[in-house]
Amino acid sequence: MTSREPREQGMALGLTLFVLSVTGVLVAIAFAVAIPEHRIGTGAVWREEAFGDAEVKLISHLRQWPRGTIPDTSAVHRLGPDLFLIDETGMSPGRSGGQRRLGLLVRLEQPALNLTGAVATAESGFQAGDSSDIVPPGWSDCTPVDSLGVLQEPKGAPDPQPDPFTVANDMDADVTLPGGAYEPGPVTLDGRCDRSAPTNWGDGLSPLNPCGDYRPVVRIAGPANIRGGQGQGILLVEGDLTVTGPFQFDGIVIVRGVLTTTGADTLSRTFWGGVIAGRVQGANQFTYSKCSIDKALRAAARPKPLASRAWGELFSWP
Repeated sequence: MTSREPREQGMALGLTLFVLSVTGVLVAIAFAVAIPEHRIGTGAVWREEAFGDAEVKLISHLRQWPRGTIPDTSAVHRLGPDLFLIDETGMSPGRSGGQRRLGLLVRLEQPALNLTGAVATAESGFQAGDSSDIVPPGWSDCTPVDSLGVLQEPKGAPDPQPDPFTVANDMDADVTLPGGAYEPGPVTLDGRCDRSAPTNWGDGLSPLNPCGDYRPVVRIAGPANIRGGQGQGILLVEGDLTVTGPFQFDGIVIVRGVLTTTGADTLSRTFWGGVIAGRVQGANQFTYSKCSIDKALRAAARPKPLASRAWGELFSWP
């Protein structure tokens, strides 16, 4: 018995060492497999975080797109007259390794208003009359494409037009005012156009002045009385509009109710562009100007992603 004990103890020790060695190899293999898997999983999380960051940046460009102009940033590239590519790189928070680059194709879409005359009313089925195209005084940047003279009457039935009041409801207003009396005019601050002033509706009389290129979309939520002044862009009135003083507006005026002028010298109430109203009464001066309408519509254009294949992942070649 005593002669076999050392031999059995030696076998147990060897077996234990063998088991420990095999266990160590298995653990090492497990670590060797788990570490790359962990890195792959962590990298995927970082890339998803970077993807989300890039998406947020793309949406931010759409929301902060300045009205009537192009953003002053290297992330926006012009591909055509109204087609743009927004190129943004997202980063994983606090991780330099997580990075995704996305591109979004957007098109500037103007409000779907097709004005071919000075005045269109609900009584006439919104078919405009007087299509003699005239450039507003002092506007030197109207090309022949904008002002072609007297338009030819189209042959056949006119194309159906969208409801202008529905189109107006879908517009994003730069200035929103309650119903009331107003006397708008250009406002400057330190030599620059103060676009935060609610009664600053641009300067159509002096296009070279600081507010000459400011054409806001102004929405008045109720009946309005304009006692004088001037403006340009798009004026939306959700009620009746009464003009009681000398007033000039260049662009598009949409009045859900009745547009009326009262008082002496009603011919000093001038509208250059196009007017849409439920009804018009009074001695107004309506002058059709395609140039004025086009400038107002371009200023109101908003970027929208293309209907299909608008976005994709971008890659940088070495």
